Amino acid sequence: MSKTILTFLLLCSVNFSISAQDTALKDVDHNILIIDKSEIVDIDVDGEDVQIRTKVKERVKYNNLDEFWNTEERIYYNSFVEIENIEALTEVPVKKKFKRIKVEEIEDMDVMSGGIFYDDQRYKTFIFPNVQAGAITNMQYDKVISDPRMLDGFYFEDRAFIENASFTINAPENVEIGYYMTGRLSDKVSFSEEKKGNKTVYKWTLKNIERLNREDRMHSY
Repeated sequence: MSKTILTFLLLCSVNFSISAQDTALKDVDHNILIIDKSEIVDIDVDGEDVQIRTKVKERVKYNNLDEFWNTEERIYYNSFVEIENIEALTEVPVKKKFKRIKVEEIEDMDVMSGGIFYDDQRYKTFIFPNVQAGAITNMQYDKVISDPRMLDGFYFEDRAFIENASFTINAPENVEIGYYMTGRLSDKVSFSEEKKGNKTVYKWTLKNIERLNREDRMHSY
């Protein structure tokens, strides 16, 4: 049986640290809190054709708006990566309940690249509605990747405190998974591997991640 080899990049920035405190108690200590950040990569192989679909999810809580956070989202794609099934909404606190307000308008925009005659990079953009203190934004979508070379790295850090971050790969037996993890605290990431049906599930998780503090002249990831 021939094997398909795929390599993933997992990044743990040297600029984050791990908090051992209970985040349920620390929740209000953060102006903005990423409750969950996850990606699930599902891989199938049909002959020479490798089919990859990634489910991306993010859930963010706004304890207060003292700190600026851009509520516009951009999801990038190109001729090798399609975006499907976008679901985005804001949970707005109303007394002791939440009112769910969906994103109604999603636009497609070209990426303007200086000095490049043609660039097929585009992005989908939208703004979460009614973001206010106590609100929670939810976003999920699928990335359908036709070329395995277009696989992205996964970042365990972000510009806000993260309660839970996880990266999962579901791969059949004839796919060999390789990965490279970088970052001073990469040894803090938990890894598990288990068989489920005809696939192997690889999962990396990290909890209670302090926000990424950007330095002057620090490159954007």
